[in-house]
Amino acid sequence: MSSPLEPPPLKRGLADKSKSSPDSDSDPESPLTKKQKTSMDRDAASDHYHTILRRLSGMNEFAAQHGMLGREKMDTLMAGLNENADENQQLNCLTELCNFLSIGTEDTVSGFRSDAFVPLLVQCMRKEHNIDIMILAARALTHLMEALPSSCNTVVAAGAVKVFCEKLLAIEFIDLAEQCLHALEKLSTEHAHILLKEGALAAM
Repeated sequence: MSSPLEPPPLKRGLADKSKSSPDSDSDPESPLTKKQKTSMDRDAASDHYHTILRRLSGMNEFAAQHGMLGREKMDTLMAGLNENADENQQLNCLTELCNFLSIGTEDTVSGFRSDAFVPLLVQCMRKEHNIDIMILAARALTHLMEALPSSCNTVVAAGAVKVFCEKLLAIEFIDLAEQCLHALEKLSTEHAHILLKEGALAAM
């Protein structure tokens, strides 16, 4: 029997029970929380991926609007200008190339692969049986030199001056002769000695 002075035993309440329970913040993550975190990480990665795709799409749109050619497109055009390609395909590629170069500037055509295209264009100018291909090839070379003056060196190195002079001397087709004359005018300032060597003076 307890003494009258001894206080009665205290009952454990909810507060005491909560104190004795482990801190909820220190609980390890439950399986559900881990799944939620994995899902959030996956969603974040997906958002990042789509953001990159949108940026690439925007770059392609910018390139199209500003007259730029991507590497894949240039490869397609070069394949179409190859001597083994169908002539209708060559005409289509030359037309597209002329349209691109005619509105090009030194900034938009800075990545243009002149060293790869110029030999193909000079080769097209030798297709005596197809006047349309020869005219478009000469036009493309002229537009290229106008848009990218540094390409003149490539044009000279590819032997284009000799071909221009040959077409001028023959004068079988007025349109082709005029286009060759324009091309030689673009070269006359920096490469006058080459023009004289190839007989451009007599051709003019």
